[in-house]
Amino acid sequence: MLAARLPALMSQLPSAHARFDALEQICEQAAEALARLENVPEGRGTMTGAQLEAVATADRALARLFSAYVSVVDDATAVRARRPVGVSRQAKLAALRASQFAYRRALLACRSYTDFGPEHWRPMVELYRLAERRDFHDTALTADSGESISRHLGRILLLALADAQGMTRKALEATRFYVERYGHLTRICDPKQWKESREGWFVAWPSNAGVRPLLHKEDLNRLREPDMLLLDAHPLLLKLDSHRDGLAAGTSPTRLGLPLNARDQDYVDLLARLRTQWSVPQLRRQVRRRALPRVELVAGFDQIRQFMKYVAVLRNRPDAQELSPFPCSEWEVLDRSAEGLGLQHIAEEPIAIEVGEIVAIQQIEMAEVQLAVARRTRFRNNHETDLGLELLCGPGIAARFRPPKKGGGKSDSEADAVPILFLPSVPRLNDSPGLLAPRGMVEAGTPIALPHRRGVTRFTAVECVERFASCELIRLQQAQAPEPEAF
Repeated sequence: MLAARLPALMSQLPSAHARFDALEQICEQAAEALARLENVPEGRGTMTGAQLEAVATADRALARLFSAYVSVVDDATAVRARRPVGVSRQAKLAALRASQFAYRRALLACRSYTDFGPEHWRPMVELYRLAERRDFHDTALTADSGESISRHLGRILLLALADAQGMTRKALEATRFYVERYGHLTRICDPKQWKESREGWFVAWPSNAGVRPLLHKEDLNRLREPDMLLLDAHPLLLKLDSHRDGLAAGTSPTRLGLPLNARDQDYVDLLARLRTQWSVPQLRRQVRRRALPRVELVAGFDQIRQFMKYVAVLRNRPDAQELSPFPCSEWEVLDRSAEGLGLQHIAEEPIAIEVGEIVAIQQIEMAEVQLAVARRTRFRNNHETDLGLELLCGPGIAARFRPPKKGGGKSDSEADAVPILFLPSVPRLNDSPGLLAPRGMVEAGTPIALPHRRGVTRFTAVECVERFASCELIRLQQAQAPEPEAF
């Protein structure tokens, strides 16, 4: 494979010029195969062990290509340093290629929910410092574009701050678009350029645990350290604020330089989240405590409905112990708070759960079931998966209802019945009722009648509160008191 053979191949070419030409040919020949390895499947529950191995292979290849191009930059600038001339065009092109591979590697980590940390931007910091010594760290690397080393480093840092492991794939793609179009507005600075403002300033280097806001006293005391780099996001925040104000005023997204779906509430919410992440990220609101019990987990709307039916059978049938166990995955609870859980799963095959998916969890040997939303996914390797959950509510009741026809009346076809999970009390809805239904199947104002032992309770769908990967949460309002059952 390319990643294994590249160092040996480069060692046989003594000159920087020869290595650059060879790398250009290798990249051209390997472009299609590398793109296939980088292709992370869309949709929920699709990452397998083989696909994670392909991601790891692509990551190694991108890292080796980056290192090979940096060695060309290093040698080319070292030769030029002994002569009273500027940096060669070849050295700048090699720096551009290296920066592009570093950014692709960062995107790959975000899309695959694998570890994304300082090891992804440390090499770029080293390239930045190398270019800084020859004064081309912040200059255009080609005549027909404004791409520079500092721009690529800024984009990688913005992706890290955006917290991609807590994003859906759709939100990540929108963030990628925004970072690539407007990320050049950020600046990589040394401590002397700090404006004594804490909003929008981040310590980019040194950073062993991630990019962090310039909030702590120890950071302020270290501002004179010569190796320190800061990220200034203020110009980007001004642009982001203008976009949010323009959308709120009804300005066309195309006039603002945004995609057509920028009017959607999901996109507006994403801009608000990025505004927070790129200014002063919020600290964790709940204290998490170490916990070691195990839970069984079921993911996806359809599977949860079947699980709720299974739990109901266990509760009501005397011979329920003879039933086959429901297929669940077993997870260890790493930590918990009042609002969520941190889980880990270790198995031969990874359990792929999309950020934004609805899940049901049940502590082993306990009857209570809770519904939650996956807010963060991370694949440590081919066998370990970390999952961050936000608790939603207690168990739901699997049911179906027939919505009224468009022209009036009610459908008689069982095929037209909408599967739902009725939630009697949802804390985030001020303990009012809600339901989970397939996306786009229940419109605001739809009457919903739920029969039970004592009659029928009628509700009205008020609004969609949040769209998950396989369903959506809808707020309900009770229309009237339960009617007595007719005999």
